[in-house]
Amino acid sequence: MSNEVLPFISNEVVELFEEFDDDYLADVFRVWDCDAQNWQNGTTVVFRFENDDLLVWNVMGGLKAKRGAVDTQKFQLGALIGASEESCIAWRSDSSFADLIGRAALSATLLESFV
Repeated sequence: MSNEVLPFISNEVVELFEEFDDDYLADVFRVWDCDAQNWQNGTTVVFRFENDDLLVWNVMGGLKAKRGAVDTQKFQLGALIGASEESCIAWRSDSSFADLIGRAALSATLLESFV
């Protein structure tokens, strides 16, 4: 994937996504606002693959990513997205990715989901 197409995504992030092309997507978790009953768009996503997780978040209009297991029960989500302690936010499985579950070689498709 070329940064000419998605210039806000660094080569480092593209390479991390491509590392998962041989792995199968198991689930996708996004940030859910329990009070507003909607997704916190443009914040943070966990792509859970069979062998590892990929945490992706937005920093000043660009994407950052980190490979490694994410405990969605203990993860300090509020601090990452700048929400107050009173906010009702949680990880929630996003069913809009259901057609991709169980598939591999998804780096381009998953990156394009941020456009």
